[in-house]
Amino acid sequence: MILSGAKGGRIASARLHFGLVTSWVAAGLLPACGEVIGGVEVETGSLEPKPPASAGSGGLGSIGAAAGAGGTDAAPVGGSGGTSREGVPTIEGGCLVGAVRCDGAALQLCAPDGSRWITTSICGTPALCSVDPPACLAPSCALDELSCDGATLRVCNAERTDWVELETCASAAHCRPDSRTCLAAPCSERELACNQGELSRCRDDELGWVPLESCATQELCELARAEGDNGCIDPGCAPDERRCSDGRLERCNDGRTGFELAEQCTNQALCELTLESGSALCEGPVCEADEFRCTGGLLERCRPGLDGFEALEACVSPELCDPSLGQDGCRPPACAPGERRCNGANLQVCNGSRTGFELEEACASPALCVDGERCEDPACNPGEAQCQSRRILLVCNADQTGFDEVRCGGLLRGCDDDADPPRCD
Repeated sequence: MILSGAKGGRIASARLHFGLVTSWVAAGLLPACGEVIGGVEVETGSLEPKPPASAGSGGLGSIGAAAGAGGTDAAPVGGSGGTSREGVPTIEGGCLVGAVRCDGAALQLCAPDGSRWITTSICGTPALCSVDPPACLAPSCALDELSCDGATLRVCNAERTDWVELETCASAAHCRPDSRTCLAAPCSERELACNQGELSRCRDDELGWVPLESCATQELCELARAEGDNGCIDPGCAPDERRCSDGRLERCNDGRTGFELAEQCTNQALCELTLESGSALCEGPVCEADEFRCTGGLLERCRPGLDGFEALEACVSPELCDPSLGQDGCRPPACAPGERRCNGANLQVCNGSRTGFELEEACASPALCVDGERCEDPACNPGEAQCQSRRILLVCNADQTGFDEVRCGGLLRGCDDDADPPRCD
């Protein structure tokens, strides 16, 4: 086999853990999805029948050819919505929350906010993708794998669901999978062979094979046979085991001989975020370099790994947090708690967010707003008047702080106390 990594569709920002994926895994609904990632191309030489080039081995390289072909419609879990291609429940601009679908070999579920489809696994072939239950079905064999059923030499079919007969050999001793064709002569004494992971040795009478040990995978069996061992090689990793190495998202290969590249992530932090989220492909950046935001009154900045935000400073109030100012996004308060002032006739107090002042009380006049602390009661009402004497009229001043004295002139004229209001006659 010639292995080559290929990049599938990127999953946009995500940030967090996906509860549905976690619950599926915990419930054992995704048991076979470990055999799903890693681009694979196969050269079969002159072997016939040759699997179609579009049939991948579960790798990312197979998605392009398989997407949209052979996928299974989504199984909605709840909610309501319309349908898109292939009858997949969806809503405009997103998808139906809880829905599951197969997009070619990619098993996808709708994000918790209904904004997009999230690829949780990439199955070996589209035929191995199931939505009920949501899982990647375990393949019956590896792409291009050969096996012997007695004297019959077989090859794994393109869907990896069954075997296709290639040739009938003279006897079981003439069938050895790694030879890729029937042997001209039967096996020789002590010769080793691997058949579907079973390590066998040629019988002493050279008429067949004696099973020695069942290995975890065919590849591990082949390693043991190549080294001439009579026992299986221990696996190099666990099924579906994944890890991050310098931003490389790696998974245990199908043969469990070691790790292979699933996808090259933007950086190590986003690779680690992918492991946390349960996504099959690298998470996209959650934020941009030097991006700021406010969460309540907390000024936050995008972390260097672009995988989320970190706290920078706690502002006095949410209203004083301004991400457009960058790292200086906490604006200074305009006033102190409980601070008061006079603005004309208005007595004002510092508002709760401390961004400025708000009206506490409207005084009768600016002169009655005293020391920025209180409103004094007016001494008189506008237009109020009274006669102090025959010649003196008292009139309430404009500030309502008291009366102004007006002298009524002339010998025949004086203050008319009977008028309403009193006036100089």
